[in-house]
Amino acid sequence: PFQEGHFQAWKMTVQPAASRGHLRVTFFSPSAAHFQVHLCHQRKTWPPACRPGPRATTLAPASSDFVTDLAVAFVDIPTEEACVPNTCIQGWRTDVTFSAPHQLCD
Repeated sequence: PFQEGHFQAWKMTVQPAASRGHLRVTFFSPSAAHFQVHLCHQRKTWPPACRPGPRATTLAPASSDFVTDLAVAFVDIPTEEACVPNTCIQGWRTDVTFSAPHQLCD
């Protein structure tokens, strides 16, 4: 599906959430999309041990102008779960057939 090079990219960021004691994972995409989050613990062997996290909340479109990346979904994760040594936050799109996961660690 990526042979032509015409696919829409998405990105994920992690920042402190407005609600104290949580991190907010925000997904940005030029079009509407659905995302899932896993918390993964790095190991010496591949793959990392991952467990499902909450499903990201999809946001209503701010406008029909998708020229710039817009925040399309978010999920808040308790800091005590995400800020454990050797833990990564893994996110990916769930509404497409092929989606490479993105991991943010430490």
